Amino acid sequence: DAQESRGLGDVYKRQIQGSDHWNLIGNGFEAYDIDITNTEIVISDVGGSIKGTDGVDLFYLIPGGEQDNNLIVDNQFTFSNISFVDAGDQGVGEDLIISSSDQVWQVEGSSSLKAKGIVFSNIERARSTASIIIGSAGKDVFEVYDSANEILANSIRIENVISLDGNSLSGVSDELIVNTAADVNIQSGDGVDSLSLTSENSESKINYKNIELIRVDSDGNFNSTAGFNSLSVRAKNLNIN
Repeated sequence: DAQESRGLGDVYKRQIQGSDHWNLIGNGFEAYDIDITNTEIVISDVGGSIKGTDGVDLFYLIPGGEQDNNLIVDNQFTFSNISFVDAGDQGVGEDLIISSSDQVWQVEGSSSLKAKGIVFSNIERARSTASIIIGSAGKDVFEVYDSANEILANSIRIENVISLDGNSLSGVSDELIVNTAADVNIQSGDGVDSLSLTSENSESKINYKNIELIRVDSDGNFNSTAGFNSLSVRAKNLNIN
């Protein structure tokens, strides 16, 4: 266990340090070919990285500005000084990042997000109490289905979304795809537009900006007071003012 490990810097009680790369394994993790269990606190060298398992891994962001680059893994280990997390090859289930507060999710690529100073790759889902999405420097595709508050951002499912910014600095055309049975309403606002989906049993809404291409496929009605760079719509009834 941690108390018996050698070559990893100072080891005492249930705390360990002395590496910048940590591989998750079953009920512990590995560094320098040493399997480590029964450890609660991991103080990584600055710029540290974590490699996930082929199973489901849970990564909990720690609230507070002073907690950047820190996270809890699988409700067991508290890591500090982490800059990169590779959630591992997609096996059974979905790797998930969880924040218990409002969170800005910076899209980094097809399966990568950045949050609280940490770049997560090979991740499938992200959840916070209120999610704000900012697009990457390249082309992004955002997909909405039966709830506007759940968005696939380049294949990463982000929950409890309140705001979407395609990123005006990208220089390319970001796309928003809405595929739903609900009525689709897009309203013009001051610097941002809003997208809402309304059905008999539910209503959801987000604000968005810097989205150049919008494609809607709806079994309901489409209503809009906003302007578009490019718009494609299939709907029962179409009303654009």
